[in-house]
Amino acid sequence: MSKTPKYDDLSKSNTDFFSKLFPASLMVKVGTETVATDDGNKFIIKTTTSRLVIEEDKKTKEVLDCTVEPKYETKGGYILEGKFQTNNELSATVSKTHPFADGQIKIGFTGTQRIQEDTVEQTITGSGEFSHQKIATKIQAAFPLESRAYKANGDAVVQILDNLYFGIKTEIEYLKSLRVKKGECKLAGTYGTTSGHLTGNFDRVLGLLATHNLNSENTIGFNVTVALPQEGKEVKENEKAKPSSTKIGVTIAGQHKLSKDSAVQSKISLNTELQSKEAPKKPLGIRLGFGFSQNLNSHASCTLGADVNVGSFLFGSAGGLGHSLGFEIKLK
Repeated sequence: MSKTPKYDDLSKSNTDFFSKLFPASLMVKVGTETVATDDGNKFIIKTTTSRLVIEEDKKTKEVLDCTVEPKYETKGGYILEGKFQTNNELSATVSKTHPFADGQIKIGFTGTQRIQEDTVEQTITGSGEFSHQKIATKIQAAFPLESRAYKANGDAVVQILDNLYFGIKTEIEYLKSLRVKKGECKLAGTYGTTSGHLTGNFDRVLGLLATHNLNSENTIGFNVTVALPQEGKEVKENEKAKPSSTKIGVTIAGQHKLSKDSAVQSKISLNTELQSKEAPKKPLGIRLGFGFSQNLNSHASCTLGADVNVGSFLFGSAGGLGHSLGFEIKLK
């Protein structure tokens, strides 16, 4: 099988270190996974139920979601998948995997229905994946059944050196003309017990993330994000151009394993904006995150998190959102 990871997996473990270990936003999440095998065939069903509070248009909003994902894999390489969500989105996928020496090819088709208020959107998506020892690529093309834009996206990862990979990802759409909607590139690698990646995208956002295992019990991480001004952005009629600013975010995190089944983690996040002289100054955003992870047994694990807005103590209401807790449990 291919040793080259897919684009979305290049930095997944590192980004999870800064997010999934710290549930917050009043989130309560329960996930289950059941696996059954029979004569080389496998049936998997995953469920996720979550509740959290987000900020939208400077107002808090409660979001409830329940997702059920059945999956059936045959020993011949055929895969049938479904996804049912309470946000009125349904999808079904059929795909075929063909392995060969040092790699594989996968072809699939997905049908999706999304209900939004008074409209129903239906889409047929075709996808193809090719993976080998030193390369992994994926292409998807979406064909709507209504009068909407055609969309396509693709990514590719190439192994440059041992444990060093370069990846690129892009998304285009066509309605009346062809337009590149998104674009991103990534350089990821590991050296000893240190792993990290560099990212950059068309939205002028740059990122650097790294984690390092000090020993078998302690891990530290460092994450820097820089969002450069969106120069040349169109301004609507009767609106004034907003002063441009550069947003900088820095996060330092650490985890200590109390035992093989439990760990504690903490992080501090700093966010600031470098603005022009005419723009009003914004206070420095300072937040602390805490987490505790516990494997209850071989079939269950849980994570408890807390987010503390230190900036609210220093700057009052201008310090951002308030404090929150979060809880997640996984059963399998």
